[in-house]
Amino acid sequence: MPVRGTITYVGSPEATLAELRRAVKPALQDAVKEWHHKFLRRHFFESATTRYGYKARSAKYEQRKQRRKGHTRPLVWSGDMRRMLLRSITLSGTSKRARGKLMGPKYLYQYHKNRDEVHKADEITAVTTDEVTGLAHLVDKNITARLNAITKTEVKRF
Repeated sequence: MPVRGTITYVGSPEATLAELRRAVKPALQDAVKEWHHKFLRRHFFESATTRYGYKARSAKYEQRKQRRKGHTRPLVWSGDMRRMLLRSITLSGTSKRARGKLMGPKYLYQYHKNRDEVHKADEITAVTTDEVTGLAHLVDKNITARLNAITKTEVKRF
């Protein structure tokens, strides 16, 4: 006597895989947005020099900045670059990678690569392990929420 049965899947593997492909790109872009809104501004605080390991500036430069501008915040002279970077970000990405494009002044990328000069773009995009962990949790939370919301049912008969 043959045995018959049915299995009803809620959130079948095929539906989950399809939703996973659709969920990854926006989750990664949300992480980039979060980095821009929350973590980028930390690069301009006094504590950023030690937190991100910025290259030390000369004492003469620091004294001149203190005398002329009245502060010693890292990566800030007049504040123009800070305002440009914090203003907006252009997001792009795929299901494997998200990218944020910041608009900064021309001098952000101008440095002599063969000399021992500061690479400001690298200092601005530096991240700590705590920040990476936080962004990974955000991506995981967003993807998990989308996958848990799958209600498509599929019936298999055998």
